[in-house]
Amino acid sequence: MGQISRVLHYHGVATTGFESFARGIGAAIRRARERAEVTQEDAAHEADLSLRHYQLLESGKGANATLRSLYAIAKALNTTVAQLVSDGDAKRRL
Repeated sequence: MGQISRVLHYHGVATTGFESFARGIGAAIRRARERAEVTQEDAAHEADLSLRHYQLLESGKGANATLRSLYAIAKALNTTVAQLVSDGDAKRRL
């Protein structure tokens, strides 16, 4: 089982609902970035990601989200992966 599959399994998210989950995580990333009052460009730079990759993750549109990239984003936005996942999952359930 891959890293993302383990995270999804741990949080009770079926892989068939991955698109919905990805959108929720993207929304959580956006909210964290807005709370940190930084631009997408600054967040991407701090996370050592290309701007395009960061934008895809934040939009929840099919980017390959690894735990490494989620960790880097969380660190850049002064939050945790756990917080992004739980915020994203809560948003998905609304």
